[in-house]
Amino acid sequence: RGPVAALRLFDRAPAGYSAAGLHVYLLTCAGRIDEARALIEQSDEALSGAGQSEGPNRERFSSYFLFKVGLDDLASQRAREELSKEQEWYAKGARGNNVYGLLLIPNIVLEEKDKALALVNEWQSQHRSPASIEDAAAAYAQLGHFDEAVELLQELRAAGFHFWRGTDRESFTLRPGAPLDPRLEQIIREEHAFAAAQPGPDDD
Repeated sequence: RGPVAALRLFDRAPAGYSAAGLHVYLLTCAGRIDEARALIEQSDEALSGAGQSEGPNRERFSSYFLFKVGLDDLASQRAREELSKEQEWYAKGARGNNVYGLLLIPNIVLEEKDKALALVNEWQSQHRSPASIEDAAAAYAQLGHFDEAVELLQELRAAGFHFWRGTDRESFTLRPGAPLDPRLEQIIREEHAFAAAQPGPDDD
């Protein structure tokens, strides 16, 4: 049903329930960037205040989400830390689906576009699951390579797959409200309509 329906479940969560990482993700998907930023500022270990960073609800948000909500300086710092860690795994021969995804994020945030594009091309040569194809499509779109993004999403749809990012325009952009290719916008509208027709948390 998409991020808006999922966010309604947070409204029903018992008092004291915390899943700040998931909550921020869903807020950014829904375009509620100010709320996402406020939650990051309350929860991230680097921002939440002295003496609070060891609490049970402290988080260390990805550079992607920090960049998405406009915390650019911290996003760049964290991206460099993430890149150093993931490059070490890559240098040791790790080529798992997750490794490519975690390497792509800091390269995109640091605007290392040529390196990011080379990575997503290599990723697609190594992994062709529906999930990896969808992730690669989002990365291509974020890098402005819309032809590749649309081609991959059309490939998924032709095979009978619907995808969770189809209800989430913001997964295909780096900055909220950034322009997208009209073909991609159309795919998102169609996938959103499909998701909206499915049973959700408010249905009996």
